[in-house]
Amino acid sequence: MTPKDIYLDIQNKLGVVPEFVKSIPDSLLELEWDLLQRVQMDEGAIPNK
Repeated sequence: MTPKDIYLDIQNKLGVVPEFVKSIPDSLLELEWDLLQRVQMDEGAIPNK
């Protein structure tokens, strides 16, 4: 994915692109977005609200 595609995916899922995400280097953006989604959005022992 290109950085533009990733930012569009973030915008679609979160409604905005948080400022801290804009400071992530393009070379790490896809990895960081994947990690953020897993930590924040995947089902875990405690149900998401």
